[in-house]
Order: sequence, then C-alpha cells, then structure tokens
Amino acid sequence: MAIALIDESDLRRLIREELSALLGQMRLAQSAADLPPVLTAKEAAKVARVSLHKLYEFARRPGFPAIKDGRVLRIPRDAFLVWLQENAAENDGQPCA
Repeated sequence: MAIALIDESDLRRLIREELSALLGQMRLAQSAADLPPVLTAKEAAKVARVSLHKLYEFARRPGFPAIKDGRVLRIPRDAFLVWLQENAAENDGQPCA
C-alpha cells in the first residue's frame, strides 16, 4: 500500500476549505430555523435571493408550495426549502437559460 505525502500548506488549505464549507452549512441551518413557519412572498424572495417578481413567477409553476388567500401568498417554510433544494438539483449541471 502506497502512502501519499501531503505538504503542510496543502493540508492547511484543505482543512480551511472543509471548515469553511461546514460553517456555511451551519449558518444556513441556523438561518432556516430562525425563519417563521409560514413566509410571505417578500420573505421567500429574500431566502431564495431573487426579486419579488421572480418569486411570483416561481409561484405560477406547478408544484410550487404556496397557499393563496385572496391576493396574498403564504409559503410554508419547510416545503419551500425542500422545493428550492429539489429545483436546484434538477438544474445541476444544466445551463441556465
């Protein structure tokens, strides 16, 4: 069995990258837990980092998790986060047009 030697600076860089990725995931988890259970369209747009106009475009797509009460959209937080994750996975590796 061959053992690969790694330079100390490379090891430090790898550790830094992994820690940075883990901290990013922790921040996302904490911020998701801080959100109210039901989001307004404006709050959902902020979470998705899109314009309010784009969020309303999303809401017209089949399968978008929203409750419409008259002209007001209410978006269940957990279903919305799942929807975001699923739709990001669908576009994985595909060009965005």
